[in-house]
Amino acid sequence: MTANLTKNLITLSLSILLSIILAEVLIATLAPQDLVKVKLDPYTVHRPIENTKLELVRKDFHTISKTNSKGIYDYEYDYNFSGFTVVMLGDSMTQGTQVNFKERYSKILEEKLLSKSKNIRIINCGIANTGTDQQYMFLKNECIKYNPELIILYFFVGNDFTDNYASLLFSYENGKLIDKTPIKFSFLQRMLHWANTRFNTVRLTERMLQKNNITKKLLFNLGFYKSPANNNKDYYKIFFLDEDKEITNIGYEKTFLIINELSNYTKNQNVQLIIAIIPTREQVDDGKFNEYFHGYNYAEILKPNRKLINYLNANNITYIDFLPYLKQKNKNNTFYYEHDGHLNKEGHKLVADVTFNEFGNSGIINKKY
Repeated sequence: MTANLTKNLITLSLSILLSIILAEVLIATLAPQDLVKVKLDPYTVHRPIENTKLELVRKDFHTISKTNSKGIYDYEYDYNFSGFTVVMLGDSMTQGTQVNFKERYSKILEEKLLSKSKNIRIINCGIANTGTDQQYMFLKNECIKYNPELIILYFFVGNDFTDNYASLLFSYENGKLIDKTPIKFSFLQRMLHWANTRFNTVRLTERMLQKNNITKKLLFNLGFYKSPANNNKDYYKIFFLDEDKEITNIGYEKTFLIINELSNYTKNQNVQLIIAIIPTREQVDDGKFNEYFHGYNYAEILKPNRKLINYLNANNITYIDFLPYLKQKNKNNTFYYEHDGHLNKEGHKLVADVTFNEFGNSGIINKKY
């Protein structure tokens, strides 16, 4: 009896193992996933792996990007530099891996500046799937080492408020931020992250779980997934349409407190800070607005933008608002991908052009460079 049971268990185990291997081969061949190219980090939750390649395949684009020895999607820059250094912070919009390397607004802007002076550089410290909290900590722990004179935080209205609400680095108690770093990852978190970066089956399973409210909430509560919203439409209901005031109020408060921390830090470092506000395609394009917000007034979805601008004005923080520039020149969703929702190469070009013009008009970059 025992021998038969052992034999059955071995047979079952081998069958399960073979099924998993077969599933991995089939998914990797027929529906390859974007295997996460990040490592866990106690001060930023995650950051890109050094010297690695990222391939993104979407309906709108197919790109291949590489990180340098510091885990940044940019050239190999030295920490020491005698000229003027600009550091860009932001999420996937700034990381820019949805377009080719030289089509990113960081590189377009750098080329424009280099046409005026050879003693200027831009370090792109954007990290996909991060909030302002993680970007701020990445600056403190890595990007400040480049000794920047100017820091530009590209704030994407589309998800940065919810990312900050769901911050794992800072909790919010009695109107104050509580620093939770360094984060101690559990054995289960480390194992799931390891599997998620290597196996298509695990990555696909995670994506499927994220599409269900119950399982996604479970992932969120366990610290495996940041956003409390199920998808873009749910996010719009929560923040743009203000349908969950507990989340929106905390999201706004945490965001402004994190920006305040960033502002104070840059002042102490004697570094100029600019907040660059990137709108969503639904705020820019009337067709996309009608698709997602049919029956609503356009002014309703601008509340997050107004909240942020009011805070920046009240605290004398320099900012660039890209909404009027994008909206003025938009024709049939000119600047965003149709399915993906990120800026396309035309969007990156306009953001770079506007940023360059703002530099020229304000004289932020010292003429000696």
